[in-house]
Amino acid sequence: MPLLSSGIGIDVSDHHIRIAYVNHSGIPVGLYELVLSPGYIVDDKIEKPKELKEQIKKLLVKSGIQDITADTTILVPESRVFSTSFIMSSEKLLKEEKKAKMIEGGQEDIPMPFKDAFIAFEDGAKVSEGVRNTVLAVEKDILNSLQTVFASEQFPLVAIESNNKAVDRLYAHFVLNEFSITEDTQMIMIVDVGHRWTNITVYDIAGATVFSRSIAIRKLADKSGGKTKLITKEVLLKICGAIKEAHKFFSDSGYSIPFIIFAGVEGGQPNVAELCDKSIKNSKVIRIGSVISIPNISEKELQIYGSAIGAALRSVKKHKYRKDHNFI
Repeated sequence: MPLLSSGIGIDVSDHHIRIAYVNHSGIPVGLYELVLSPGYIVDDKIEKPKELKEQIKKLLVKSGIQDITADTTILVPESRVFSTSFIMSSEKLLKEEKKAKMIEGGQEDIPMPFKDAFIAFEDGAKVSEGVRNTVLAVEKDILNSLQTVFASEQFPLVAIESNNKAVDRLYAHFVLNEFSITEDTQMIMIVDVGHRWTNITVYDIAGATVFSRSIAIRKLADKSGGKTKLITKEVLLKICGAIKEAHKFFSDSGYSIPFIIFAGVEGGQPNVAELCDKSIKNSKVIRIGSVISIPNISEKELQIYGSAIGAALRSVKKHKYRKDHNFI
């Protein structure tokens, strides 16, 4: 019998597929990883869909979840997502009028023709000038390749969204009280440190994307058999410098970012968060595994599977997160 009260989240990158399987409360009951050989996914686009499907089937069988049916959310690598945020007046607009204005404003800032993209929208927090709105876009080829491999009757797609949004949801749902934000002028910064990219995203208290930047770093997993190498101090300083610039911009604009949260496997490496914490005032730089608590899930597992768990949380709580951006 299909277990429809559960959810699946899938985190996809060039060198891994990570799957989180959660129960009706959003608590993980299974975490699984497939390390990919070179060539299956290149620059975030699936190049060997048939072969990848077969590898995923083997992973499901090995994990013992080949017979379940569960709603599914897939994550797009943050480096492939373009976004822009702007304030719109709070005047009453028909739904289609508002959408047209957002598309017009988004296309002015996003350097990709919307005819070649799937676009999504977010409503943010209210400010004195009106309401913050965000437009996000991702290339059609990237999403089409994901749907070719992952869309199925067994795992019906609820959403395709950006990677860092899933981490933000994980934070908001499971955050320990002392690390929560409560004021309209507060924001949260998610820093996902990966083997090829570091993605920095700032969210307002309503969960809308306000700022996003991707930093290319050296391929830490190259020629290492899929094993991650330690991040060099040079790369760390580059990451910390970008965080500091973004932090200063929002501070100068009258906002505070009390917590800067490091996610991802590389984000959990020794001294990564600590080095940035020393250089940034009025914020605490801390790992995702230290600010949230999930029964029977370790801090290390939260660093590795955090985004997949956040995606699965959306799958099992579709109504609660229906207003989060969705590219399908």
